[in-house]
Amino acid sequence: MLVELSLILSFLWFLLTAFEVMTSKRKKKSPPGPCGLPFFGSFFDIDLKNIHLDFLKWKERYGDIVSFKMNGKNFLVLNNIDIIRKAFESDEIGALMSDRPLNFIGENIFFGYKDVLLRRYDDEFMKMKKLMIRSMKLHDYNSDKFQQLMSEELSHILSKFQKTEGKPTEPMDILVPSFCNIIGMLFTGRRCQDEDRLLKVLVDFDRDGDTMIQPQVHAVYKLFPWIRHFPGYYGGLYRNVIRGRTELHNLVQDMKSKYDKTEVQNFIHELLGEHQDFAEDPDKGWLTDEHVLGMIMDLINTSVLTTKAVMAGALFLLSHFPKIQEKIREEITNIVGSRSPTTEDMASMPYTEACMMEILRYQSHLPLTAPHANLSQEVELEGYTIPKGTVIFGNLFACHHDETVYPDPWEFKPDRFLEEGKLVGADHPAVRNFIGFGVGRRRCVGQQMARIRMFLYTTCLLQKFKIEIPKDTSLPSHDPRALLSESPVILPPPMQYCFVEC
Repeated sequence: MLVELSLILSFLWFLLTAFEVMTSKRKKKSPPGPCGLPFFGSFFDIDLKNIHLDFLKWKERYGDIVSFKMNGKNFLVLNNIDIIRKAFESDEIGALMSDRPLNFIGENIFFGYKDVLLRRYDDEFMKMKKLMIRSMKLHDYNSDKFQQLMSEELSHILSKFQKTEGKPTEPMDILVPSFCNIIGMLFTGRRCQDEDRLLKVLVDFDRDGDTMIQPQVHAVYKLFPWIRHFPGYYGGLYRNVIRGRTELHNLVQDMKSKYDKTEVQNFIHELLGEHQDFAEDPDKGWLTDEHVLGMIMDLINTSVLTTKAVMAGALFLLSHFPKIQEKIREEITNIVGSRSPTTEDMASMPYTEACMMEILRYQSHLPLTAPHANLSQEVELEGYTIPKGTVIFGNLFACHHDETVYPDPWEFKPDRFLEEGKLVGADHPAVRNFIGFGVGRRRCVGQQMARIRMFLYTTCLLQKFKIEIPKDTSLPSHDPRALLSESPVILPPPMQYCFVEC
């Protein structure tokens, strides 16, 4: 009798447990999205070079939250600004969704994720990010020395454009080395000459790094990491990046050997000072030479790549809209006059600032946030269960072209950021929904520096030159859906312009 009762109770316990498990599973609701093939998922349905356009189509079909699978992994796309902010900024789940997915570059180029950009969201990440931001603020545009170096650099590139004598010119051939020079100035506290070895190292590392992070290239390394050891395209690219990393390592070691804590003059000196302090305190010994080098490499690729995309887009759009170009020039004349533009002029030039905002919104040079992930546990978002280890994208391109926020979103209208001739406030929907530099704990550390660069390069060029299209040249469409996607950024097609002196 007791045996029978025990069996009955065991059976009832089993049924109850099974019911709870089944009920629990039924309660877990997955976001909508394409089904795809077994294992491969949507791999064959996505154009990795223009993935933001596929996501835009999926938003129309599936809504603000879209999930899909690819090669056995879960992916999530967030297409609404409020949902993006909740996912990445909220106290409840923001930290959980601010990791980074495992990747080849972080593991093999950044010494096992010893950097800010690719490291997961942990205590070491927060220490590095805090140190990076503090060191940048001490030696970027807040520094009189850096402003002087920047003034010299801008004069140098203006002289180069002047020497083109209004003939068709590819501006990026002049501008990209200049963008690299700015980073070199931040690192070393000096401005490189054109023939300087350091400038070549920065230009080469930026070029090779940009190539390696292209989704279609990185995917090969991720799937077949051993390919880096073989001859051919992928092995050669890997060796080029490692060669550049070694050159940067040598720069740090040279500066380390000459470091004097009473003469801290640049970004690298700040990091070396912290490194020396930590070396003397066993409890703070997390900061190594590899961390220092990781933060340096972070700044090269993120800074130069995005500045190139922004300035290429600015020149392209201003050539499409000569009347807007002229209005900016009028504001420069009225506010700046004949002297060179400075950072202090930004607050007095609302039309120029509105144009900069609209260029960033319209082009959306970064169409997606860098991939986030929830590596530690599953997360509930808007009634959906997001499985542990999901790769998560914020769809900036969709948010910036949401017609409920930006009327006529596919038209270039700087006036949408103006009211009665003044910039709209931070609580205005046009500004609140603008997230060109990301949101939350992974927000771009160099946002203000990027805005200043864009302002200074644009105003200095327009003060001296009219940007025109060569005769017998037709302009391609400026619709951002038709622009090229290169690496993780959107770029206009390569163009030559005539820089005609005013």
